[in-house]
Amino acid sequence: MKQQTFLKGAVILMAASFFNRILGFILRVVMVHYLGDEGVGLYSMIYPIYVTLVLLCTAGFPVAIAKLVSEKNAQGDVHGVKRILRLAITFVIITSITIAGILLLSAEWVAKSILSDLRTYYLILAISPALIFVSIASVLRSYFQGLHTMTPTAISQMIEQLVRITASIFLIILLINKGLKYGAAGAAIGITLGEFSGMMTLIILYISHCFSGRSTDLLLRNLKTAPPSSYSYKQIFKDLCKMGIPITLGRLIISLMYSLDAILIPTQLQRSGLSVAEATSQFGQLSGIALQVIFLPTIISVALTTSLVPTISDALARNNMQAIRAKYHEVLRITFYTGMPATLFFIFRGRQICYLLFDFAEAGSLLALLGVGAISTYFIHVAGGILNGLGKPHLAVKNMIIGAAFKIIGLLTLVSHPLLGIRGAAISIVTGWITGSIADFISLGRIVGFKLNLYHLVIKPFFGCLVLYWLLPIFDNAGKILGLNPKSVTLLTIFLSSIFYFIWMILVKGISKDDLKKFK
Repeated sequence: MKQQTFLKGAVILMAASFFNRILGFILRVVMVHYLGDEGVGLYSMIYPIYVTLVLLCTAGFPVAIAKLVSEKNAQGDVHGVKRILRLAITFVIITSITIAGILLLSAEWVAKSILSDLRTYYLILAISPALIFVSIASVLRSYFQGLHTMTPTAISQMIEQLVRITASIFLIILLINKGLKYGAAGAAIGITLGEFSGMMTLIILYISHCFSGRSTDLLLRNLKTAPPSSYSYKQIFKDLCKMGIPITLGRLIISLMYSLDAILIPTQLQRSGLSVAEATSQFGQLSGIALQVIFLPTIISVALTTSLVPTISDALARNNMQAIRAKYHEVLRITFYTGMPATLFFIFRGRQICYLLFDFAEAGSLLALLGVGAISTYFIHVAGGILNGLGKPHLAVKNMIIGAAFKIIGLLTLVSHPLLGIRGAAISIVTGWITGSIADFISLGRIVGFKLNLYHLVIKPFFGCLVLYWLLPIFDNAGKILGLNPKSVTLLTIFLSSIFYFIWMILVKGISKDDLKKFK
């Protein structure tokens, strides 16, 4: 498998993510239809716990693996690369089996004492084995990413998602007649089956990569002739922990915040006067609908982040700060150029988007509130990737803590207020995003510099969005004149808006021919 450029690798991951998000939204639509917002709320309660335990199983090693593999491959230490993979695989197998076993044995206690809803018991049982499969898969993906080839990650993620969605939909429809908790458990079983298929795909790709005899990368060309590596297992483990532990802490903060959301928001809503069912329903609207829409553009930011870590690490190993600054400015531009129009639609067409995707226009007001901080959360993604690539994961952790603190204060003070309720949760989340992104910007500025071309970065897309704001009613009316139904009107408006915005950015030279060539 050949090495890929930063943007080409990112495009491959974006394409896979786009495919996966389409399938994911199909599943969400099915879940909302068959399980309702209460069933989605049950599913949303256990998923953050699953993500948190995955982090404990892998100890933050995946990002560290990609960084170390990239550095050692750049230095020609091919045996060191293999040692990194062997040690990491052994570690995650031991930790994931241990943690999955503990979760299975304590499932009833977690459902009753932590989630305060015994209906989640079957979901916890169903999702436990997935911890083993996803941990092994994450190590193999990071290995390939460190070699600057994103294709195995993309293929495995698409197969994992396809199996997951197919199995989940089938099991939801099969089990829903037995009760809401069983239908929701069907979705959890789908996760386990999907992760197993993703792991097996990566194992097959790895075997093919090693024994096909057609690979052109440095690692496989020189493996037999390369000199012995001085990179000991002890030093590898030390380096993995040095970077992996801060990354784990940072991601634990994120996942624990989601877990805290699943506990704190429904509890605070009940204090505002809502029943358990009403609180679960509103939490389902926020986490299962509005936030899912907000995170759609992370197709771009997550792909950039995944491709960034080995690229930044490679440049750092070569002591090329100019290349690092160039990549920073490049990802900032992509983030703002895509994030601004998305924010416009979230704020001013929130109800239409929620109705289009979920037949649930009521969540549109929450989407509009969350849209205010959309660009901030996209920036946090790419900033974290750059900081990790620079070997500064502790800065990303510190900034996450700052954002999390503001969010928690908001959740404790706003959600229980009868006049705010679930809207207070949305405001709190946005506050956390904005403060965290400001902290990230300051941290990166101190390393790579604060000098930015604001006219090119912000002004050009801002005025494009300003003109687009005045065109939205015209596009809407065009669809109505054509006699289209509300969903088709929204699709037409999005399509016409995308064309206009792209043409605008070319006309004002925000996007150049050189930019388009970088994707080849």
